Amino acid sequence: MSEASLAPRRVPILGIVALVLVLLAIAPSLLCFVVALQPSTADAAWFLFVTLPFTALGGILCLLLSALALVLDIRARRNLVCTILALLLSIVAVLVPVALISGWFL
Repeated sequence: MSEASLAPRRVPILGIVALVLVLLAIAPSLLCFVVALQPSTADAAWFLFVTLPFTALGGILCLLLSALALVLDIRARRNLVCTILALLLSIVAVLVPVALISGWFL
């Protein structure tokens, strides 16, 4: 067997951390949105005004972290799936609250 097959696989830890953080940033707003879709709890839509700024701030933090993870993973030739997914989700976590608050969808 060659030495390349015996080498341990490097796990993209920073990309996984960024993915978990962006999912934690999106979860409260997504939960408020799903609860507000029900007719009996339509008043819960006001909670989005509380959770959307925190989603945007968490998205900015995860955007920086996932960009750093992408650079480090490319240099170390690691798996890029978690890092790219975290990067895309953090872009969504920043753009959707900004679009909703500033009225882009109206």
